[in-house]
Amino acid sequence: MKKVLLLMAVAAMIGLCSCNKSKDCKCTTTQTLPGMDPVVTETTMTIEKGKCSDGNATQTTNVGGQTMTQVIECAEI
Repeated sequence: MKKVLLLMAVAAMIGLCSCNKSKDCKCTTTQTLPGMDPVVTETTMTIEKGKCSDGNATQTTNVGGQTMTQVIECAEI
């Protein structure tokens, strides 16, 4: 009886470890260009592994002699 109970416990642990670990993330993208109001966009996505913050990034681009900055910040919902 103890062996059966032990086998059931091990099977339950394996089942819990192999469950879906997807996460819903909300990402906010802010684009700024000198002399203009910031443009803010929000998106949601589902990731299968990793952290939502893995999608965070900052990018600068030279546009017509001015520097545009784009910041992406993601957090778990």
